[in-house]
Amino acid sequence: MNLSIEEEVRSVGDMLEERKYDIAREMKSEEHDTDEALEFRSQLVGFFGKACYDQDQSLKEMSTWGQNTGQWAIDHGINLVDVLEKVSFLRLTIWKAIEAFVIDKDYSAKTVFALIHRLDPLLDEGIRSFTATFIDSYKMKIQEAHDNFLVLSAPVVPLGDGVAVLPVVGNVDSERAEILLDTALSEANSQGLSQIFIDLSAVPVIDTMVASHIFKIVESMELVGTHTVLVGIRPEVAQTMVNLGVRFEKIESYGTLNQALLRKNIFQHKTSS
Repeated sequence: MNLSIEEEVRSVGDMLEERKYDIAREMKSEEHDTDEALEFRSQLVGFFGKACYDQDQSLKEMSTWGQNTGQWAIDHGINLVDVLEKVSFLRLTIWKAIEAFVIDKDYSAKTVFALIHRLDPLLDEGIRSFTATFIDSYKMKIQEAHDNFLVLSAPVVPLGDGVAVLPVVGNVDSERAEILLDTALSEANSQGLSQIFIDLSAVPVIDTMVASHIFKIVESMELVGTHTVLVGIRPEVAQTMVNLGVRFEKIESYGTLNQALLRKNIFQHKTSS
């Protein structure tokens, strides 16, 4: 008795569900395979089988599978590129099993095309959700690393009783300026600072925007009773600032931190006390 195209498609689905663990073992690409990895692959084959009955439900389940598998790969330190390189092999293994079954049963070409239209979008959805999970995780890690860098890039180093230095290294933008200000105010309170040196010798460019951020930090520190001294403004930077119309006349400043410490007698005071 000849079967309809739908019946032939469903019989392929039955085969995939029955043989999902055997097909999953054929997908093995490493000598040391884990039961967990086998289970993930068998689930993948099972979704292909279910898609032969209900494509919409299988797409939803495949999306969840991709998210869970992506998280599993992240937790196990598996590289995204390595995983994507294996996708074609996984697809080929499943289609080889389908091909052998379809040829054995002498199913029509229309059945094969019906299977293609149902199954290929399924794996595409798995890849999309898997990759999205991977990308979101790395975005989160990059953001965490960025946030940690901003915090660690604003160390307030104590030099003596009530005196500290805040070395600023690299470019200063609005986000980093806020971190510098928050850290300086917090440390001024916790360390009981009466004076803080802001070392700008490692800031490559000081333009009007950076200058405004520095002014804000200085003014805020003065308001909480911490006198601020700027050090490390290099001659070429000073010249650029003058050309830009940036004025620091009201702020105490020195060419180097060492020069400021000598002029302010910081360590002499500490020794005499």
